[in-house]
Amino acid sequence: WRHLLTESHDRVLHLHKTPIEYAFLIAILALFLVRCSSVFYVHFQPDVILQEYLEFMQGKGFFTDDKIYALAGWLYINGESPDAFNFAHPPLAKYLIGVSELLFKNQAALGLAVSVLTLSFVYLISRRVVAASPFALLPVFILRLDRMYISFSSTSMLDIYATLFVVLSAYLLVNVRRRWAPVLLYVAVGLALSCKWITAFLLVLLPLYYVVKKD
Repeated sequence: WRHLLTESHDRVLHLHKTPIEYAFLIAILALFLVRCSSVFYVHFQPDVILQEYLEFMQGKGFFTDDKIYALAGWLYINGESPDAFNFAHPPLAKYLIGVSELLFKNQAALGLAVSVLTLSFVYLISRRVVAASPFALLPVFILRLDRMYISFSSTSMLDIYATLFVVLSAYLLVNVRRRWAPVLLYVAVGLALSCKWITAFLLVLLPLYYVVKKD
């Protein structure tokens, strides 16, 4: 019976995969990019941001977290040790911000691409869990409206990189029976922890994986 139910579920998923559904997904992602269009006008200026930081250390002005991470990324990618600056968080996300600054002269460009990829993985998870196509798009639509998600996607924040690996871990868990899932699950959890310590809750997924696999 389990085999028949699984086969029936897979057929339902196949039937509901229509070009219209993908068109709606692309439209949602496009609208999200329009909402975050301010990213395309950002130009990273290391000398300016370093000067702002030095003034902040002298008690002048205000220096936001996204600027700190942008400066950290630039310093790391140019050889500075993560132990020397902003060592409160793991360095991976800041290295990725540095890569964005190096390639695009924009500290938020790679983060925006990562946020779009995250929305895509949310859709894949939803497709795996929910067979009905309209409901599969609902989580993606809701997340793309979230103001905090939009804010993190438009600035050089660590959270958007950590979120990608959290969602990727969830995707690998729902694909637990695939041969490639176990190793990649461990890698995804490790990458998330390398972005922010707050993702330590993902460690619960590792024993949960074996429980799900056993069932």
